[in-house]
Amino acid sequence: MWDAYLEGGTEYFVRQYHDPAGALDTGVYLFSSADGGVFKNSIEAAASSIGRPPSSGGEWFSYTPYVADWYGLCQTAINEESASTSLWLGPRFTFAESGWGDRSERVVWGNEPVGHIYWNAFGARAQPGETVALGMYSDDAYSTPNRLAGDSGSQVPLVFGDFNHNSTGTYYSRTHRETGSGPVTHEWDGGMDYLTFVAGGTQTYDLTWPAGGVVEMWDVWIHGESPEDRR
Repeated sequence: MWDAYLEGGTEYFVRQYHDPAGALDTGVYLFSSADGGVFKNSIEAAASSIGRPPSSGGEWFSYTPYVADWYGLCQTAINEESASTSLWLGPRFTFAESGWGDRSERVVWGNEPVGHIYWNAFGARAQPGETVALGMYSDDAYSTPNRLAGDSGSQVPLVFGDFNHNSTGTYYSRTHRETGSGPVTHEWDGGMDYLTFVAGGTQTYDLTWPAGGVVEMWDVWIHGESPEDRR
């Protein structure tokens, strides 16, 4: 059982992980004190997840509290198997294209709606001297088998996606501040800016880096069969 402080009106995602090859069967519950009761039954949980099989690799749910308060977060074991587990809690956002924002939570979940056939990039920037890890997933449960890519161990981890050749749709990010306690800045850039390369000519651009930005992405078309394009 843990105390968890949640902000009112913010969607939170809870994800419990364990090895999907094992037999551990878990449950996760979130309790609110809104009704003033001292003790509660499991059916009085504000949100819970207990029905997924061990092969799912854990349990998960989302919850948006009405008011800011301390909530009770509980993990249970339904059987007697032993295994390593990890429990993740943090706010979840849909990141606007070329938008960025700071969050102080250790874990932040994201949805990235990719709607254009360009290169995309997602980045997170920790405070100087601190590090953050970034992972991208193909499912909204952020499942370990559906992890597509990741970067970690640095102040600014980056993940890039090629949607000139892959399917567009919604992809899912999870950031985790590895060291330190400062806020982390997140940005997804959809790559709608593109640079034109003129064979045999010179093309220059005067670009301004926006204050607060983490990453910018451009598509560049280069014709691979022309000697001039390879210079």
